[in-house]
Amino acid sequence: MLHLVRFLLLFYMRSYRYLPPLLVFLLGLMMLYVYPTKQAMPTYAASAVLVYFISAWIAATFMGAIHGAEEHVAAVHAGNVRMYLVGKTLAIFACSFLVCLAAMIYPVAADRFTNGVSSGEWLTAWLAHLELSLLGGLAALILNRTVIRNGSMAIFWLLLVLMVSIVRSGADLLRCSSCFRPRHRSSIG
Repeated sequence: MLHLVRFLLLFYMRSYRYLPPLLVFLLGLMMLYVYPTKQAMPTYAASAVLVYFISAWIAATFMGAIHGAEEHVAAVHAGNVRMYLVGKTLAIFACSFLVCLAAMIYPVAADRFTNGVSSGEWLTAWLAHLELSLLGGLAALILNRTVIRNGSMAIFWLLLVLMVSIVRSGADLLRCSSCFRPRHRSSIG
């Protein structure tokens, strides 16, 4: 399994599909920590949301990195399709783990928190980053081009799921039946 994950990661690195999400991540992280802040948790929350979107983007590009015959050969060498998909999932989670690690270490290494970070805050932020990273990766794994044949619809549904899950009252908005009913004017008199 380790050889398959290593092969998939090397193949992904050679495809250069990681470059756009990586550049957006680095730019977003640098913009987030331009000025030193007193409190760590609000900025860690913002970087966790950034990690959420970047992990989904990395997973979506990872799913499309190997095409056709190369994917069949890799599945045959893995033993079966299930082992190949497990290896692909582990490779995506390895990439997401590295993104989480960078998001957690950069502000501390760059000394961007004036009050410092307690171990409890750091552990909470680390778990939030890991959770959102895994959720973003899983959303992209479920809503990819192999499941939804139309590529633009797969991207649409992935972005919709990511946006609605971040919006605080997104579920309430979708459940609201009164939002779509026409309002009647009451007569004054």
